[in-house]
Amino acid sequence: MAKNKVTKGTFKDECKVINLAAEYAGYTGAEKYALVTALSLDDLEARYSKEIQRYKPFLILTPEMGEAIREYHRNNEKFAKREAREESVFITCSEAEESQIQALSVEDAQTILQAESDDVEESQRIYQLSSKALKTLTPLQREYLIRHFINGESIRAIAEQTGTRKNNVLKTYRRGLKKYIRAINDMEGES
Repeated sequence: MAKNKVTKGTFKDECKVINLAAEYAGYTGAEKYALVTALSLDDLEARYSKEIQRYKPFLILTPEMGEAIREYHRNNEKFAKREAREESVFITCSEAEESQIQALSVEDAQTILQAESDDVEESQRIYQLSSKALKTLTPLQREYLIRHFINGESIRAIAEQTGTRKNNVLKTYRRGLKKYIRAINDMEGES
């Protein structure tokens, strides 16, 4: 008569190890690890005595507790991603700078031709100033300013699409904006 063997999985199959200090900033407890498992301490000792030695002292958490922890982390990640998507960059500027920034949104040629002659001349003047000012920028500064002001893209979206860190995009953008405004002011002073 054949004996029935009790099959068991591997330690990795039956236990999930949580490094408490790494998982929870500021944790100061004596136990450095938690094992998420359906096994009792006696079962762990009997089946995996060698494996568990490196984790002692440890806490034992039930699979339900482990699922609650995973759910908590999933929710935190979900809310962090949602918050990151909704975050936008606000840049404050003076009224004079605001009017100069408006020069970036240039009307198309057909609309200019249909406008009154005074408006056409002013639009052309703004277009020429804007074009010259944009030429003083680096290609990257020009791209970021156009994408943000003309295309309405957020700094975060530009960073994600270009694979660049948001802070680097923002720094390049701000330098470009200052350079653009300075160029407009210099040209206005020459008039």
